[in-house]
Amino acid sequence: LLVFVGIYVIVCTGLSLIFGYAGQLSLTQAAFYGIGAYASALLTTRLDLSFWVGLVAAGVLPGIVAMVIGAPILRLRHFYLAMATLAFSEIMVVVFIQEVNLTGGPTGITNVPPPSVLGLSVNTSARYYYLVWTIAVLVVAFSYNLIRSKFGRALRAISDNEVAASAMGVNVAAMKGLMFVLSAIYAGVGGALYAHYISFVSPDSFSVSLSILLVIMVAVGGVQSLWGAVLGAVFMTVLPSLLGAYQQYAMLLYGLILVLVLMFMPQGIAGVGSALVARL
Repeated sequence: LLVFVGIYVIVCTGLSLIFGYAGQLSLTQAAFYGIGAYASALLTTRLDLSFWVGLVAAGVLPGIVAMVIGAPILRLRHFYLAMATLAFSEIMVVVFIQEVNLTGGPTGITNVPPPSVLGLSVNTSARYYYLVWTIAVLVVAFSYNLIRSKFGRALRAISDNEVAASAMGVNVAAMKGLMFVLSAIYAGVGGALYAHYISFVSPDSFSVSLSILLVIMVAVGGVQSLWGAVLGAVFMTVLPSLLGAYQQYAMLLYGLILVLVLMFMPQGIAGVGSALVARL
């Protein structure tokens, strides 16, 4: 369970940068997650390359795709941007299913090998836990320093008011594009870690519902806080395991939680925590 929490922390951190700080609602994370998973799986199974080569490719390829599609898509705003990114996610699911020779189609790719670190095979959940969380900590630390820099201030300015940010000299298009690419890289890395952990990838794992779930994670944790992405990933990943025999109602519960959070805790879990600390 903690392995999956770590993977979602990586992906949600990227979503927090583009959604929470740049103010752009993107529903492409599942698509980039899938591209990264397939890239690493194909390189390690068909070309017999190492996990680390696959991991780098899993970050680079989604980043390139995000750079290509980001130029036209990020010109849109609000609802229109969400619909455009949703359409891209649907297109990628179709590609994963139809490109049978490349992706294996609906049956996917099996026997994805476990990683190897300094000659040690990471073939147990305990070992994989340390690998995933090492990468997750590095991702969060890098992102934390990024948002505390001048780039982070520019992002918050864009989120508040694009026109005012542009008037103050912020290159709005470039900043949004950069965060879109960085969020895609994070999602691709998370996808590679997912593929090598369960040793199998298929189109079902990268549906639009995953993108929506990731947005819910960030919203519940706190949109305007990097730690909100971490808290939301932990909470929403652990929650299904607490439902027991009622897991079929998980999506219903997710929706209810999101509505209640938006009504009574608009700043999310992280916002409540910050308010309590300030009050103390």
